[in-house]
Amino acid sequence: MKKNETLLTELFELDELTACQELAEKLMAAGAKSSAPYYYWVKVELEKESPNYLNAKRCLQLGQKRSAEKGRLYFLFGQLMEEEGRYDLALHYYEQGQGDEQADLAQAKLLFLLEEDLPKAKILLENLAIPTAESCYFLAAIALEEGEYLQGISLLSPICNTEFEEDCFELLCRLYIAFGEGEKALPYLKTLTEKAADPIGYMSEYAQLLQDLKQDLAAAQAWCSYHNSLQLPQMSQDRIFLEKAQDFYALGLHEGALFFCEQANRHQLSVEGLRMQTKLYKVTGALDKVEDCLQEMAQFYPGMDIAAFSSSMEKNNPEDE
Repeated sequence: MKKNETLLTELFELDELTACQELAEKLMAAGAKSSAPYYYWVKVELEKESPNYLNAKRCLQLGQKRSAEKGRLYFLFGQLMEEEGRYDLALHYYEQGQGDEQADLAQAKLLFLLEEDLPKAKILLENLAIPTAESCYFLAAIALEEGEYLQGISLLSPICNTEFEEDCFELLCRLYIAFGEGEKALPYLKTLTEKAADPIGYMSEYAQLLQDLKQDLAAAQAWCSYHNSLQLPQMSQDRIFLEKAQDFYALGLHEGALFFCEQANRHQLSVEGLRMQTKLYKVTGALDKVEDCLQEMAQFYPGMDIAAFSSSMEKNNPEDE
């Protein structure tokens, strides 16, 4: 039977699902005492687009009658109950399969997701013989809930430094930010903006974190990338950039404000945009560009009293306006 068990495993891992299920059926028909045929028959069935859940349950019941190895069969029973939304029963079956790594991991995950018994979930995860990225993720998630940020960081850092797992990267960022070390989250958050299946939300978070950390120009550029990834026809491009320039200006992020102001004026010149750009050149020390901007204002709006505007800039601190 060991040869057949090995073959079932190999066929399943090679994605030869039809051959795997057919072999399992032959072994079950021969009265197999091992749990392997019943386990793999159901595993294949659950991979199908429209699984036959009734047959899957019957197969598992038969396996439980014939086999002494019930742990992984209880695990699959729990999976079926989860599919049906019967979480109490799922937890019951996972509990019955205690000692089976899959059942213990599944029970811990469900306990965490249902917020029922985090201490028990933590014990189950810590007792797994072979930690996986998934088990480390849930241990780190529990650490975040318990305020044990460094513990969570130590669990996820080795994973995130060797492979890209979106959930792990996202959770590691949350841990660093919660621990007050947002700057260490930046490279991981940037990776999420580049590699995640849906990067738009991460782009927004990355830009916001840069802004929170007062990384002025980088924040502005990140916001620009985020905006350009969206389709927002309800407002003109120059108006969006100008409003973002005002947001940055209000926060004292003058380089970022200037970046957005220049973007706005490239899309559509306006007196408002040029006026703000001139002030920002002055406050950021780009005095050589102030005169050019004033001349551009004079060309764009001949009726404007440029001399008076220039004089008012000399008298007032732009940050106070």
